[in-house]
Amino acid sequence: MLTVERAIRLTEYFKESALSVQRIISEVALNSQQQTIVGRRPCTFTTAQATHIAEQNGMKERTLQRFLNDNIGILFRKEKHGEYSKINP
Repeated sequence: MLTVERAIRLTEYFKESALSVQRIISEVALNSQQQTIVGRRPCTFTTAQATHIAEQNGMKERTLQRFLNDNIGILFRKEKHGEYSKINP
């Protein structure tokens, strides 16, 4: 049983490490508009708040929706319908 618990912990460690590396790579790959929009969002936000910030920075609503969906699990966590939080605030 102890071996199984240690294997689970080791697996979780590698999973978190991989997600961390993926976040770093994604952040570097963001264009300046995306970096601005990510930086101006609070730690938790709604779709409406994100849309408002995106529009202020010249990003269309559909582009924002795609950006949010593509980065769930990388930059954002979907808490519930229409509510998100930053993974690395």
